[in-house]
Amino acid sequence: EGTTQQIQQIDKMFIQLKTKRQLLTAGDIELSSRSSYFQKYHRKVQGFKIEGNAKHIFTKNDSLDYNIGASYARGKFAVMTIHPIEGNQGPYVLRGNDNELYIMVLAGTERVYLDGELLTRGQENDYIINYNTAEIIFTNRVTIRSNSRIVVEFQYMDRFYGRSVITSHASYFLNKKWNFSLSTFEEKDTKNMPIEPLSDEAKAILYAAGDSMNKAVMSGVRTVDWRSDAILYAMKDSMGYDSVFYYSTNPDSAKYLIYFTYVGEKKGNYIPASSLANGKVYQWVAPQNGVPQGSYAPIIKLVAPTKKSMISLQSHYQLNSTINLTMEYARSKNDKNTF
Repeated sequence: EGTTQQIQQIDKMFIQLKTKRQLLTAGDIELSSRSSYFQKYHRKVQGFKIEGNAKHIFTKNDSLDYNIGASYARGKFAVMTIHPIEGNQGPYVLRGNDNELYIMVLAGTERVYLDGELLTRGQENDYIINYNTAEIIFTNRVTIRSNSRIVVEFQYMDRFYGRSVITSHASYFLNKKWNFSLSTFEEKDTKNMPIEPLSDEAKAILYAAGDSMNKAVMSGVRTVDWRSDAILYAMKDSMGYDSVFYYSTNPDSAKYLIYFTYVGEKKGNYIPASSLANGKVYQWVAPQNGVPQGSYAPIIKLVAPTKKSMISLQSHYQLNSTINLTMEYARSKNDKNTF
């Protein structure tokens, strides 16, 4: 997509091994749901999948189709609804599941729907996308109105946890009229092998937070020794508020290294003030009538490992040439914090 630097980043590299009734694909693969009404998924991953069929298992007329997939996902799946502006073709910025800014979308994983219709990527088609900045611009072929329904499914790079995806599907055809299907899906973060190691403090906070992710935060303030190559802050009292941090180059008082996180407009007490060669400088702004006036806070939002799973059972019966009866039972689980 114009940003490939290593051969490992090419979108589709795989090996296929075939026999008369089986197909093994290993490498960059796509895992998609089959005929289930409830179990809908589409993932671009790295792993393997086996597809095959067998005949005459119990009777002369029966057959079995099956596929199994196991993979290590390259990114986190997200769905975002864009609220468009009348006549504005973009750019519209995509955000992560936890409202993260500055994400990197995995090339080719996006699906863009306008009023329920799947759009096609390309300058000569419906939209273009910058994967590095996660921005979508619509071409003149589509008309964007304020009441347009725009939904984007995509995968983006996640630097916190590795993610496994395991799927399976089996369809048993008793005869030409009757068949049964079983489908399973599981997507899980590897909490015991995070990409960035978690401290004992962070683990304790995640254990205590449960499913309330607004509680999964820790202080972004670290006390360090003076360094000339770092952006450091000093602390003072200001206008009746204590523990106010301000940028300082004084070796005697600048001893705080601070990580600021975007928390939303008028939900924090700091704003970006300037940019230096080694990063941004944030400035404290006083609340008005008790309402914060900034959008950043000196905190670190912790990301919890998650797990999604689903099982689906189906039965199909062809009553006649025009009527097909289908029954399906599905059960799902969404664990927002596997700690």
